[in-house]
Amino acid sequence: AWVLCLSPRVIYYMGMLAMDGLVGLATVSILGSLHLAVTTHRWRWPFLALATLAVIAGILAKGPVVLIGTVPAAFIAVALSGKWNSAMHLGLWLVFAIIGSGACFWLLDSASPGFSQAFLLRHNVERFASPFDHTGPWWYHLPGLAIALLPWGPIALWTWWKSQKPSPRPDDSSAFVWLAISFAIGIVFFSAAGSKRPSYSTAFLPQACMLMGLFLDRCLPTGWAALSNPRSDLGIALAWIFIPGLAGIGWAGWLLGWSSWGWIAPLVLCSLAGTWAVWRQGCRCHIGLALASVAMAFGHVVLLWGHHDTFSPRRGLAWLCRHQPNSVLACFPHPFESVEFYANGMPVMHFHEEQTHELAVFLHQNPQAVLVAKGNKLPAPLLAELGVQPVPATPYKSTPWLMRLPKMD
Repeated sequence: AWVLCLSPRVIYYMGMLAMDGLVGLATVSILGSLHLAVTTHRWRWPFLALATLAVIAGILAKGPVVLIGTVPAAFIAVALSGKWNSAMHLGLWLVFAIIGSGACFWLLDSASPGFSQAFLLRHNVERFASPFDHTGPWWYHLPGLAIALLPWGPIALWTWWKSQKPSPRPDDSSAFVWLAISFAIGIVFFSAAGSKRPSYSTAFLPQACMLMGLFLDRCLPTGWAALSNPRSDLGIALAWIFIPGLAGIGWAGWLLGWSSWGWIAPLVLCSLAGTWAVWRQGCRCHIGLALASVAMAFGHVVLLWGHHDTFSPRRGLAWLCRHQPNSVLACFPHPFESVEFYANGMPVMHFHEEQTHELAVFLHQNPQAVLVAKGNKLPAPLLAELGVQPVPATPYKSTPWLMRLPKMD
């Protein structure tokens, strides 16, 4: 759980306006509830009910993909354990989960006819089989997975190399099997899918982080005496990496413009406190892990949140609401969810890629119009239609960019 909470990739998605985070929550909730339902008998039905609610929430958020890494993993894990009675309960649970999800989609389709077909077929089946956007190679999710496991992946590999053989622990072997099967199914499925986006990995990233946590726990020395060895190789390596890293986080955030200079002094003091602890106590394993955790936590707060605040259109749209409330937003070449969320009542129009002429006419005829697009990816036909290069509409840089045509003398 600690590895999951301090994963840079997971925290990065936490600040995004997207439904993918709910997919990760639903996936973990389904796996955890079903695992508890299988391993206990007294509270089986409450956990199955909780798993049903998680399935409904996940399907409404993103579609049946939430079932891909959970249902097969649960049945395979139960089959490997030989608990066939639990398999019958899982089958009954799945029937109720599908009925509940179907009822929700029936209500939605009654309110908006055709919604279920577009949502389920186009954005689930068609995206997988014949993608209409966001295509990528089979290895697309692997670099993001490596980033998600920093720095815990290298730490686990280091401890495994030093210990050679992780000691098996029967108390977590069942959870390890469930997570491993779910992760393997998820990454294979989303790597084979035609449509790929980084946030789709939330369906298997939590399992990867928890697997890494279990593996790291198996590799770490057991017992307080081993953890507090003042000459631990792992403690020495972590101290050399994260003591200067703590001091550099504030400077990096200030130089990049992602945080104020006020973070520099507290982080330098934290670095000095870590240096004092290592000098007085030695390079112990638990001190090095604490330094790594503190550095990751401050890295999220100072750098990652600053990155979100810098590149999100939130500040720019708030500035437009205060200073130019009559602005009209023209999104190109597709709607942007964050813009819709932060528009605060400002009119929002959508122009598709084949509507470059209509967009150019609209921008020239409406001086208060603001173009919302990726400024570094404006197509040549649109620039030719505009005749001029758009300029920033606010004092802030964001993604997507907020631009308008320059005033002509």
